[in-house]
Amino acid sequence: MRGHTFGTKITQSEGVTPSLSASPRLRVNRSGLPHALSANVRRSLFVLILLALACAKQDDAKKLQKSVLSWKATLQIVADARQKNEVRDGFALKTIDEAVDDLEGQSSKTTNKSAEQLIGIAARLRQAIESDDKAAISKLRGELR
Repeated sequence: MRGHTFGTKITQSEGVTPSLSASPRLRVNRSGLPHALSANVRRSLFVLILLALACAKQDDAKKLQKSVLSWKATLQIVADARQKNEVRDGFALKTIDEAVDDLEGQSSKTTNKSAEQLIGIAARLRQAIESDDKAAISKLRGELR
């Protein structure tokens, strides 16, 4: 009398000996994975994707906050330099445009009130520089603090 259990051949007289041909057949899906394994893999992948998306959202928010702080400091320096005639209008306007473009691009992924406020200040700073309004530049520089 012989019995088969997971790659093991059992006989009455010999006891237990390993056998490659005696393993039971597992049902497989179209991808060739066992059904139970593929369900577990799918669940694991689903959970990993959700975690990655959650982490990506946090990274976007953190990145935007760092950009807001960096651009705020940059615009303060530009406003100071423009007020003292240390930089030309073109340089100051180009820097403001870069700040606004970067912040708007990042804000499309996640919302941030600080970014929206800084974009508004940058737009007013642009107008003040274009009209060479030193008082407005000074006031806006104070808002950047």
